[in-house]
Amino acid sequence: MNKLLLKVLPIIGMILMTSCLHSLNGDKIDVIKNNNGNTINATLKDIIKISLKANATTGYQWSLDNYDHQILKLIKTGYEPEDIKLMGSGGTYTAYFKVLNTGKTSIKLNYIRPWEKDKKPVDSFKINIEAVN
Repeated sequence: MNKLLLKVLPIIGMILMTSCLHSLNGDKIDVIKNNNGNTINATLKDIIKISLKANATTGYQWSLDNYDHQILKLIKTGYEPEDIKLMGSGGTYTAYFKVLNTGKTSIKLNYIRPWEKDKKPVDSFKINIEAVN
């Protein structure tokens, strides 16, 4: 019984998360590393999903540096490993934002080890957002 629950609960969670995101009355805008430096046009209630390759086993993680909290609301962040059976394999970092108000802002993320305070990020990502009605 417990093994069945362990297999079913993640699936139920994903279904609930997906239904919550779709019920927010906006479109979903998928953003990937190739969009780095671009401008994304969005409307109120749109959901912006940023997906970036990462490898949590190295200690590096994507860290949000800056965005306008009046225009965007961070809904959720997460990390999904590509292969849980393969130790050291990479995965994908995701961040979901909801567009709250019109205006211009940018989302900047840095790929860092949080404890290495004096080191520059090994990678960075930035997109500009133009939110309209």
